[in-house]
Amino acid sequence: MGIGRIQDEQDLTRFVQGLVGAPSGIPVVSAIPSRARHGDQIRYKHDQGRWTFEYDASDGYWYFLGGAALLSTFDASVRTTTSASGASLSSTATIQVPLAGDYEMSIHGEIFVSAAPFALGLWLRDNTNGVAMPEVYDGHFTANVGMLHDNPNKQVTGCVAGGTFAPYGRILGGTGAQTLTAIRIQSKATPIRVQA
Repeated sequence: MGIGRIQDEQDLTRFVQGLVGAPSGIPVVSAIPSRARHGDQIRYKHDQGRWTFEYDASDGYWYFLGGAALLSTFDASVRTTTSASGASLSSTATIQVPLAGDYEMSIHGEIFVSAAPFALGLWLRDNTNGVAMPEVYDGHFTANVGMLHDNPNKQVTGCVAGGTFAPYGRILGGTGAQTLTAIRIQSKATPIRVQA
């Protein structure tokens, strides 16, 4: 199930469980149990709500069944100088993942660059732990004219519990460093599967 997409009845059930709660009898926990039986379900409580998981004994992962995405929005402007290796927009829409595992992440923003033509990418990266979502580039900007950039629903594997994902931007093309200005950045993360 993609973030914000309901494609079938199972997706609808998961979405509703995330909003109003799973059926009674599912324990609410603040830590993932280290011991479980195949098919056990839990409601994990985190800073922004609750997620429902089901345990799969065949691989030792807890699979996401429902709940709202982690969301971070930065509604101001940030300017940085970027080179071929990219530049951090770390004071903006950061997301901290509470559990180790695999997540689906998205980032959206309006971007301005100081010169054109360039290709520009915007992605989320946990610089401390070396984990990042795939970069997606849009091309042929007009200097100092805003362009909406969308990098949706990318699977990020190997996330570390407590890892902080910060927005990064990179401009490709031209010579030397260029100024990148980003406004209205929104980041999202939804677990796919997690481990204790």
